[in-house]
Amino acid sequence: NKLYQLAIDTVCSKVEASKERNSLLAFDDMIIKLHHAVVLKPNKVLIEALKVKYKAVFIDEFQDTDKLQYEVFNGLFGSGTILFYIGDPKQSIYAWRKADILTYFKAFNEVDNCYEMNTNYRSGDGIIKAQNSFFKPVNDFDTFYFNGAEDAIEYTLVDAPENNEKGCLQLNGEPVTPVSIFQNKNNSEIICAVAATVINLLGNEEYILVEKNISRRVRPSDIGILVRNKYHSKKIKDLLASFKIPAVTIDDTKLSDTVEAKELLYVLQAVNDNTASNIHKALLTGLTGYTIDNIVNLNEEQVLNQFKAY
Repeated sequence: NKLYQLAIDTVCSKVEASKERNSLLAFDDMIIKLHHAVVLKPNKVLIEALKVKYKAVFIDEFQDTDKLQYEVFNGLFGSGTILFYIGDPKQSIYAWRKADILTYFKAFNEVDNCYEMNTNYRSGDGIIKAQNSFFKPVNDFDTFYFNGAEDAIEYTLVDAPENNEKGCLQLNGEPVTPVSIFQNKNNSEIICAVAATVINLLGNEEYILVEKNISRRVRPSDIGILVRNKYHSKKIKDLLASFKIPAVTIDDTKLSDTVEAKELLYVLQAVNDNTASNIHKALLTGLTGYTIDNIVNLNEEQVLNQFKAY
């Protein structure tokens, strides 16, 4: 253990020295240095300048902050500034990124006033009632099992607005159950089940969306699928594509790394440099529908003239 500790201390000191030499700051460094200048050794000039600059401060997603960040906010704007912390402990999922739920409770107990926002303007009545039932099926249900904590995380029932116009999904004229839970054996079954559900929603004419007293069929753009990783999203998208159902994935993939970008590059290379290999590569992309058999039987001169024209 002592050897591990020595190694960690040595590496950390080397990293810090390297950052100093190269004038580099990581995200954590900014927090630590600002905390030092505001809390540990208060720099009155800095603190006053920031107070003058920011007359009102709103800290959103406050449940994902940590002890140092809270002490910075409180040290800078805790008095003489309009300061709001906006957060929900139920959404605190970033403990791995140093988010500290106990800091949330500390702030909750130290602020002058607390306000609740328990009306959901984003969802239909059915889904709101279903979520309430899911998270709190009975009055004394400990939803988050925050056992032994001085401040338990309470689930407060959420209200729908009086004139909710978000509408609902109907099947045969009746509202569809807002939340259904299925159990599958493996990822392949899950992917097939998700695709089957999408196909059913789009293909069954009895599924109707009713919104602002207007009824219409379900469209692909009405459907969203959340996945755990890019592998699942690709599999589902490919499976839907085989049924001619369009889908768009939103992730951290770089545009230049996508299959579509690479295929477009092959086409542009063939247009720019009309060699046989470039043209064949362009024709074998998914953009043209050509196969190897088509390439073998090509009229090379005709295709070359086409690409020269492009």
